[in-house]
Amino acid sequence: MERYRRIMVFIDFNREDREIARRAWTLARAPGARFALAHVVDWGAGLACDEVLPLTPGEVKARLMPVVRRMLDTVAARIGVHGHVPLVSFPGPAVAALVKGWQPDVVVRRGPPGTSRLVVPGWECDVITMRVPTFSAASRVAAFLSRRRWPMAGTVLET
Repeated sequence: MERYRRIMVFIDFNREDREIARRAWTLARAPGARFALAHVVDWGAGLACDEVLPLTPGEVKARLMPVVRRMLDTVAARIGVHGHVPLVSFPGPAVAALVKGWQPDVVVRRGPPGTSRLVVPGWECDVITMRVPTFSAASRVAAFLSRRRWPMAGTVLET
């Protein structure tokens, strides 16, 4: 397996992405490796309204940036990552600038499993795409109960 020195993981703060980040952290265990948790803030999706916003887009971004960085720090602490770099971007060309600016050897993200190359002007790197199975609460309960060795229906228990 190739030794990556700069690993960037894009997450969306859901359970699956936390598990992907935890798995990617194992790539960063090599001496001198750097690990970045990155998030692309889609702040416009929740702001569709007829009223005029009291803040400019630049002011909204400035206020969101430290909040999202704290959220990335919280995810890092939950999965046991130490010494990570929290990276925040907004949709559009800023994402390419984020990748080019941090210059990762590999980008890890959620999606259909596989590998590819990411090419942005002035930088390119490997991409590892992975998916972690997540289960509903009902399927977790069923899995728990199946491990408990409940008697089969119709079995007569002796007392």
